[in-house]
Amino acid sequence: MNAIQEKSEATRLGIPALYKSNARNHIDPQARAGINESAGAFSPFPKEAGIAAAALGEQALNDGEATDGDMSVVEDFAEVMGDAFGYHLKPFEAAIEAGVSSIMPYYGVPVDVTYEGVDYEEVGMAFSDQIVNGLLRDQMGFDGYVNSDTGIINERAWGLEDATVPERVAAAINGGTDTLSGFNDVATITDLVEADLVSEERVTLAAERLLTPMFQMGLFENPYVDPEVATETVGSDENLATALDLQRKSTVLLQNEDSLLPLKGGETVYVLGNVDAAEVAASGFDVIDGNNPDEQRTAADADVALISMTARNVNTGSYVSNDPASGLNPEHTNPSVIDGFAGLDGQSPYGAADACVATGAAACTDNGLRFGGSLPWESSVIDFSGMSEAESWEVTPGLDTVQQVMAEVGAENTVLDIYFRQPFVLDEESGLRDAGAILANFGNTTASLMDIVSGEFNPQGKLPFALAGTPEAILEQNSDTPGYEETTDGALFPYGFGLSYQD
Repeated sequence: MNAIQEKSEATRLGIPALYKSNARNHIDPQARAGINESAGAFSPFPKEAGIAAAALGEQALNDGEATDGDMSVVEDFAEVMGDAFGYHLKPFEAAIEAGVSSIMPYYGVPVDVTYEGVDYEEVGMAFSDQIVNGLLRDQMGFDGYVNSDTGIINERAWGLEDATVPERVAAAINGGTDTLSGFNDVATITDLVEADLVSEERVTLAAERLLTPMFQMGLFENPYVDPEVATETVGSDENLATALDLQRKSTVLLQNEDSLLPLKGGETVYVLGNVDAAEVAASGFDVIDGNNPDEQRTAADADVALISMTARNVNTGSYVSNDPASGLNPEHTNPSVIDGFAGLDGQSPYGAADACVATGAAACTDNGLRFGGSLPWESSVIDFSGMSEAESWEVTPGLDTVQQVMAEVGAENTVLDIYFRQPFVLDEESGLRDAGAILANFGNTTASLMDIVSGEFNPQGKLPFALAGTPEAILEQNSDTPGYEETTDGALFPYGFGLSYQD
């Protein structure tokens, strides 16, 4: 890093390099490039939903009710790291009030949106003068820089598919976006300035917005890092302790029949899934390691089973948008409807909206689904029974295996620790609801799990989102509103729910 700063300092303007990365401080069993990275040497925190669960739990502990969270918990994390439409503005309002330096409009398009008398044009938000200049800056008071998400110019120019690349660039810049992620053709911008399609004053304003945080961080005075200080800081004992504490605080106790938890100590525990058998043994338990194929004992020999499970995406690399066997398979119809957008008519297959099909682009944007997610026609399949049978989901450990262990040890003697990367559905058919105790985590380690299971820490986390109980509720729910109040089956566990050992 310091070598790069030396080269930057020697350039004409001497602008320091600023290193950025998608999240690499979270625990995520399925980290992937472009979305996040594994924690590595950094302190491993729970994912964003876990920070929210901890904040809600801290608020409930102090005030008796979980509403919008105790932000001191978020500050602990930050110190280590550094009508429906209106509802979705609330996180942005909080971020702006806290002084956030940059905001990303993402790939969103306002569809049939009228808010406070404004009818929003159906165009990608990074191109929208109404969204960026009108709403974000003028109305909400944001004065930092706006960074488009990667690929809006060449791959995801929603609403400007028929425009040329220079026209798209001009629309984004004039619409208020200051940096075009993934686009680095400077000549396009200078040509637009020379043609009076983008003003020099607008480019200067973007530069000022981009450089201001760098001045505030002191990078122009000293952009260099002391390697010894970096080594002492990253993953320090103090930061690791903070991360472990938030892992504990973010864990939500969903169910605890007959006070199965906390365990009394000394029990024979059958472990399966993402659980370190050695750490469980170190906590004072006799361990049967279900992850070890050489293990002679079975769950039937245990007093309690401790199973850490989740679901992850698989088999998506073969997806091709313009292939009749996948993206253009007529058996898989995209229900999305946006007037004027090719392929989004509610009757076309999913791949029809990709640029390679819709506008004849040379390359398909979504081939391989490299940024994650299930096959698009399985995106609403988030119940454990459905995921165990789906092509692009894998329940791990397998649902059949979990059910077998529960049958051997007794469901009432089973502790499920479920990683909720998404608000998965504990459907009745899966049998998971029959477990004696159910914990929800959002990224944890065996150390934090055992602190809760053993009673060293009384669980206090609260759900940062509601959990549906049926797959039908997922399909019936309005996708842009929270909870499941409008559905027939409602929520199995509501927002803000969470037990503790004295409940």
